Amino acid sequence: MIKIKTAEHELIFFSSKGPFLSRLPHIEDCIDNNEICFQTWNRQSEVLCVIQDARPAVPLSWMVRTYLEDQNVTYNFSFTNETNSFFTSRVTTRQPFTYSPFLALLVCKADAPPGLLLMNESLVLLLNEEKPLPAFEPVNIYAELRSKLEMNCSRNTIVHLVWHVKKVSEPAFKNVGVASLVNMFKSHIVDYNLSDTGSLMIINVTAQHEGVYRCISSNGFEDDVVIYEVLVFSSPHPRYLIVDGCDAGQDCALEVYPEGNLTCSVKRIRPRLRLDFRPLDDKASTFILFYDKNITVKENEDTFDISLTSKYSVNDNTKTRIPIECALIGSDMKTFNLSTKLELRINKGKTSTDETSNESSQGRRYYWIAIVVILVLVVLLLLSGGANLKGRFVTRRETAEVGYSTFRILVTCTGFKVCWGGERGLSRLL
Repeated sequence: MIKIKTAEHELIFFSSKGPFLSRLPHIEDCIDNNEICFQTWNRQSEVLCVIQDARPAVPLSWMVRTYLEDQNVTYNFSFTNETNSFFTSRVTTRQPFTYSPFLALLVCKADAPPGLLLMNESLVLLLNEEKPLPAFEPVNIYAELRSKLEMNCSRNTIVHLVWHVKKVSEPAFKNVGVASLVNMFKSHIVDYNLSDTGSLMIINVTAQHEGVYRCISSNGFEDDVVIYEVLVFSSPHPRYLIVDGCDAGQDCALEVYPEGNLTCSVKRIRPRLRLDFRPLDDKASTFILFYDKNITVKENEDTFDISLTSKYSVNDNTKTRIPIECALIGSDMKTFNLSTKLELRINKGKTSTDETSNESSQGRRYYWIAIVVILVLVVLLLLSGGANLKGRFVTRRETAEVGYSTFRILVTCTGFKVCWGGERGLSRLL
């Protein structure tokens, strides 16, 4: 401080240097005191505010901001003369939650001469870790993929608030937004926005936004807590269940055997739900049994392709028509109240197992026919070669009948009168 006296005036100048050039009160552990700092508090915590290297010494105090006016709290103030000319002022408090249990906006106020400081106060929002938050079930919010979501914090008068989120893969809550509405201050992390009323907004919802969200707000005297669970969903595309053998998106009738397989699928859906084949009524449940259900799931970024293949068996030979459905289960949302109804028309001539067996048997028959034909040709070639060497052979045409087909082949007889290629591919002695 420099005094200049004249006959009419006395001018006083205040001086500062060093760290004090920040020109505002500094709250310990706050990186930027130009904004509202957020900290958690417990019984071992001491909230400290400092002004360093100032002249004259600047008185400091702690107060709590409310929707009415700032309220006093218990604090301790001291200052030290670090050098012969400059002072460091300190103020601490261990009782920030005098008026509200969960959240308190503390104001470090400096009583400084005009022009000495750029700002006479700094703020810190404290969350009380010692006070358990109310335990109640969250409100479910179903947010459609790639839509906009807004969550309200409180219907009460809000002075300050903090938003937390606990993702599905994370063990604890983390801070995503802080606001002091009376100070017109908002701070949030990437992917989130805060409205002027304190609502948390997500502009483009993705699967990564699923989790539990919590807003703690206060007006300085009363606190409020709201909890939401955000569940991201996506309607299937196409918007129906696909049953093999049925036309797209329509209930249908299927010609089936008393035993066989049925397949049902759904595309690009979220969340991951279940498919099931089931009779349409209790009476039908006594006629048909579903078993050996195989579910496959393919993940496509934020959605799933789900397919169900199930074996079935009809245990009443008198039934020719049985009503069933493929249904989507596992959600109470109307969006996923999907099913495709089927009428199974039973073909009693044979089962799909019999058809498979017949096809397999016929395949084996063709296989052996081919083997016999090849052997006949090989033997004929060998015998023909031997006859040419000896110069004794006789040829005539015979009919070789193999399986269901008749082949004309040139049969060669050796000098020993042994011919190959008689009826049904058997050798005989001439």
